[in-house]
Amino acid sequence: MTAQAAVLPIEDDDGLVIAARSDPEAFGLIYQRYRGPVYRYLRATGADDPTAGDLTAITFERAIRSIGSYRPGGPGLRAW
Repeated sequence: MTAQAAVLPIEDDDGLVIAARSDPEAFGLIYQRYRGPVYRYLRATGADDPTAGDLTAITFERAIRSIGSYRPGGPGLRAW
């Protein structure tokens, strides 16, 4: 983990996103924080285990590609 990612407050989604724009390890923190909730949401909406896993991966693949569209100060990563 880089020094930048290591010092970010874990509760600060905006800080994590700003860091993740230039530091892949910071995106890893976002992934660790939200992979479970995303997966559980997909399971709750009826996806089976393999499908929920695939959709979770797709979600984070799209998130990392479009991280620049996240606007700090908004509703947060969960809503984004």
